[in-house]
Amino acid sequence: MSEPVLTRRELNRATLARQLLLVRHRLPVGRAVERLCALQAQYSPSPYLALWTRLDGFEREHLTRALERRQVVKATLFRLTLHLFSARDYLALAGFWIAAQRMLFGSDLPRPTIEVLARQVDEAARNGRVTHNELYDLVRPTFGE
Repeated sequence: MSEPVLTRRELNRATLARQLLLVRHRLPVGRAVERLCALQAQYSPSPYLALWTRLDGFEREHLTRALERRQVVKATLFRLTLHLFSARDYLALAGFWIAAQRMLFGSDLPRPTIEVLARQVDEAARNGRVTHNELYDLVRPTFGE
């Protein structure tokens, strides 16, 4: 018994369905962004348009409210470009990003230090919006300067 092979059209349909582009869905903004992993947001109107094309009944206020309630995060992780992430996914993805930065810049921080930094970043994010500069200030004592 062999595995089924998708035709070009089936693969196209599967890709569009995965990206929520075949039909409009009734999903909360955070869940939709989570399904997409991330949504490009460098140009401010882009995520509003992207969600409008995907979500049945979407209105601008839905995304604005999700950002205000911190259900969705606008941050730089991929390609140094702003994207939207679900708040749940952001912490995990940021953890991968930090690990990649460690490998790239050759930091040999011990695991307990990394765990302390992760808890500090998590705590800061739970207490409200955290800017890039605030995160930098948070980790600066560990890295020195």
